[in-house]
Amino acid sequence: MSSSNSHNIVKYSAITSAFTLILILIALIPTTRKSMKWNTCVNHTLGWFNRADSGLSQFDDNTKLSLAVAVCNGAVHEPVIKPAS
Repeated sequence: MSSSNSHNIVKYSAITSAFTLILILIALIPTTRKSMKWNTCVNHTLGWFNRADSGLSQFDDNTKLSLAVAVCNGAVHEPVIKPAS
């Protein structure tokens, strides 16, 4: 192989690698935004749980964290089991 051919292969490989890296970074933007919003939800929910008037301040930190995660994940708990129809 001549020197110019090997130089072209390296050049095209570098361009392809850079382009692929840029595409991966662009694809991660929505996931990053969603993660930031979810983390904000957990932090705000924990702040509300830690307030004295919330009624949940007496629970330990792990319990409050698991409740905050459930709230931010959209968990809905019904205290009454509905009979099958």
